[in-house]
Amino acid sequence: MVSIYKILVMNMGSTTTKMAFFENHHLKVRENIDHDPQQVGSLMNYMEQFHLRRQGVVNFLETHRIALGDLHMIASRGGLTAPIASGVYLVDEQMCDDLRSGKYGQHPTNLGPLIAYDLAKQTGIRAVVVDTPSTDEYEPLARVSGIPEIKRKSAFHALNQKAAARRAAAEDCCSSGWRYHHWCAPEGQGN
Repeated sequence: MVSIYKILVMNMGSTTTKMAFFENHHLKVRENIDHDPQQVGSLMNYMEQFHLRRQGVVNFLETHRIALGDLHMIASRGGLTAPIASGVYLVDEQMCDDLRSGKYGQHPTNLGPLIAYDLAKQTGIRAVVVDTPSTDEYEPLARVSGIPEIKRKSAFHALNQKAAARRAAAEDCCSSGWRYHHWCAPEGQGN
């Protein structure tokens, strides 16, 4: 059994790539890679940024002496996938095909799962996405717009929203002494 899980985390934005490396839940290193707006802007289709962004990830690993073969998992902010419930999903060929085609929308965040999958395949580890921007947990009434021909679609930063909600709940319950998962247990009262 592995006692220390090594996880690479990436988040592709319009002009940045946010990288982090964890050992279990401990952040070891974090870096924002800034991309020249003129350079990424000159690449009309975000897919043309694949090699530039992938090289940034590889450079991060080399700079911080993180061997790809030592990783247990690569996690990426999800791209614009099919509407799905929030959660953690394995990146597979079908997801990659959808992201490459732009079937559900075009945005540089689509590159994260593609790069994660590409790197993970090299060493036989898993690539996952977490709470994609296409998270859809709308109740039927939330889809009503007031105009019958127009249905509301769910598309937002689910990862950020859920992380903020978890953090707020953890802070509130910790200050009141209530337990919220293992990280929020009062001193000496772990799960």
